[in-house]
Amino acid sequence: MRTKLIALSIMSLLCIPVGCAFRNSHFGVENYAFFTPSIIRETESVVEEAEMSPGAQYCPEKIAQAKELGKRGVSAYWSYRKEDEAMSLLARARKLAQDAELCEPPPAPQTKELLAGVPDPPPAPVIPSLPPEPSIPKPPPLKRLVLRGVNFAFDSHALSYSAQAILGKELDILQEVPYAKFEIAGHADSIGSEVYNQILSEKRAESVKDFLISRGVSKARITVMGYGESVPIASNDTEEGRAKNRRVEMNIMR
Repeated sequence: MRTKLIALSIMSLLCIPVGCAFRNSHFGVENYAFFTPSIIRETESVVEEAEMSPGAQYCPEKIAQAKELGKRGVSAYWSYRKEDEAMSLLARARKLAQDAELCEPPPAPQTKELLAGVPDPPPAPVIPSLPPEPSIPKPPPLKRLVLRGVNFAFDSHALSYSAQAILGKELDILQEVPYAKFEIAGHADSIGSEVYNQILSEKRAESVKDFLISRGVSKARITVMGYGESVPIASNDTEEGRAKNRRVEMNIMR
């Protein structure tokens, strides 16, 4: 009995840093161990949520590609233990799923084609013009914001004072869409291993999340995701390009 209790205690402690597998499979790939890395479960959750979103019906091919990348990523992790390749595939799967959520319906057919051969209606009666209504500012459309200037020092996830000032200005946009949810996406340059950069990008996104919560943004509105080095916006061959890639983006989802 004592031996069994010790074994259960060790298994519970091991679950804390890496997470335990409570599903028989992920992306249709059967588990081969008791433990499942949290990034696998998070990626599967992102893809499943994207598949249920309104935008997914307009981009089913992106959902299918995200599932295939997720399946390949899980297979690489379990079958071959190629962690770098697995992290890259899973990051690409999350990116495709997020893009699918933003898909919009195709444009309606051209009016001229629908009304071909139909005579023009009679001219409308002239109505005296009314004084113009006062203009009401419209809230900005839901969009993806690159937080320019919110960059990080090499191998760091600490927010600088200038980065905090930039984030403070973006709070106005979030207040104009108070019910929108958004993703804080962390990124890294290519120096170091993919696994290390994946973890570092998540820490950078968490730093921004903590700052926004401290300024009154509801935690329930925020999703944090790290993309490692998989989505660069500049060349990693120069110091200037790598500095741009050590960044955080804010993706307003809905």
